[in-house]
Amino acid sequence: MNVSRSFLLGLAAALIAEESFDWLPGEATYAGLIVWAPLMSVPWLWARKTGAVLRREAGTERPPGIALRTALRLQPLTVPLVYLALLGLGGLGALATERAPDSHTLRFALLLAPLLFLEATLRATERRTLAAIEARGGTFPGAIEPTFVGMTVFVVAAVLMFGLALDWISSDRTLEVFVQGTAVGATVGFLAMLGFLAAAMPLLFRLLLPTSTTLPERVADDVRSTAAQLGFPPTRVLSLWTEHRLVNAALVGPLRWPRYLVLTDGILDYLDLTALRGVVAHEVGHARAGHPMLLLVVFAVVPILLVHPASTFDWSQVDEGTLALGGGLVLLLGARGLRALMHRFEFEADQLSATALGGATPCVIALRRVGDLFPSQRGRASFRHPSEEQRVRALWSWDREPAYRDAFLRRGRRMRWTIAALLAAAVVASAWSHVRHIAIDVAVVRLYSGDFRGAEAVLRDVDGPEDIVEPLRAEAAAAASLLPEGGAWDEICQDLADLAWTRGLDELTAGRADEARPYLALATCGRVRDPIRATAWRLIEARLDGEEELASRLAHHLAGLPGADALPAGAFDAD
Repeated sequence: MNVSRSFLLGLAAALIAEESFDWLPGEATYAGLIVWAPLMSVPWLWARKTGAVLRREAGTERPPGIALRTALRLQPLTVPLVYLALLGLGGLGALATERAPDSHTLRFALLLAPLLFLEATLRATERRTLAAIEARGGTFPGAIEPTFVGMTVFVVAAVLMFGLALDWISSDRTLEVFVQGTAVGATVGFLAMLGFLAAAMPLLFRLLLPTSTTLPERVADDVRSTAAQLGFPPTRVLSLWTEHRLVNAALVGPLRWPRYLVLTDGILDYLDLTALRGVVAHEVGHARAGHPMLLLVVFAVVPILLVHPASTFDWSQVDEGTLALGGGLVLLLGARGLRALMHRFEFEADQLSATALGGATPCVIALRRVGDLFPSQRGRASFRHPSEEQRVRALWSWDREPAYRDAFLRRGRRMRWTIAALLAAAVVASAWSHVRHIAIDVAVVRLYSGDFRGAEAVLRDVDGPEDIVEPLRAEAAAAASLLPEGGAWDEICQDLADLAWTRGLDELTAGRADEARPYLALATCGRVRDPIRATAWRLIEARLDGEEELASRLAHHLAGLPGADALPAGAFDAD
């Protein structure tokens, strides 16, 4: 149900910026963001320029030139590239974090607002171009990507729902530390969030998008009876109004409930009854074969389960070039695997529809009719779908060649056994790695929930990675020395942070940077976010870890922060 590529790439740009740009506490400013703000006009200007050329050439006999084709292909990239510049170079990401330190939902909203503005200006300009071409009676097939704004709204709602879930988790300190501070909590949290979204997203789709249980009169009875005949509840067959921008159908929801079979207005009005029966049978085939759940398991559940086992390896022994090459290879193989699996599922759904309807004809007719809208793409496979020609050949082979049918079914059974084995191996690996580190997770929960003595007791006998266990021991001992009795975190966190800051400065002034380190770490845990404290802690961390270039940058930044002149003389001088 086409979400625009520009918007999806914009979301990817946000993730890239999060990992690639390291803004220091208090370093990003509105003035810096304003410098980069004029770039926000680029998608609009680009679309206006290509639109002018399209209007001039629409309806002419000559094919579009290479310059126009290239400009149209690059047009969706203007949004993510401008957005990446705002996030990374303009400091939008850092500003959103600093302005909404206690609310993930607000931070996501601040981050999404410029992306939505860029997307809206691009789409509005494209729509005006299409309207102008149609008003002149011209056509320019395939010039502009067919997208549906409702899907963008749906994705934004999903992101904000994720933020609300994180805010709910943060309302309970122990739960927050468990989910965000421990390995087992992160795994359980992600799996729980995945299950919640799997149930909530179809309902959100039904609520937010212009869907209806009303179908056009000429096809309503036939579509519903076909769904019922195949075992799909006819009350869950929906129409989706897209202004005829999309000719599509989709199964929404990986779980048996809530799940909807959605037919766009374009496909309902364009296809005849026979073709529509093929479409409905195809989508029900996806449901009966469990394709949405299989995709969720392979490309969401298994990766989540394998994150912690992978983190237990000592990757520091591998050089950065090899890591980058390996990571790129894993992403490439993952993308190819996803493409192959999605293509396999399309073939399976086609052939299940042929079996259900007593032959391949209805599905073939549907493929041919939809293919008539995009004749230049008949022989071209997309990321999600095999080509029309491949699907039609496979359908006729299924109908006419028993040997092909038997071999296809055997491959399907082998694929499902392979997925089951992969899931079982991921569960075993995840359980093994979490059991080995469970004591560390218990200590983390106790330490950052206010039970300092309890954390010390657990850490006393822990056998784990030194780079993880030793800092925890130091922080537990430091916290216990300041507030031996501990207490409810919300009540003691600011006092703990203030006492730790004073003690850390004393240790630094006495020339004991290593002893100051745990106190400076605790000094950042108060309710008040102080860029001086956060920078000071990172500075000492960088110096003790031998990162001289970063330490020099941090020292320069610290000296320029408001209030830094009140720091003890010589406390942050290099040894």
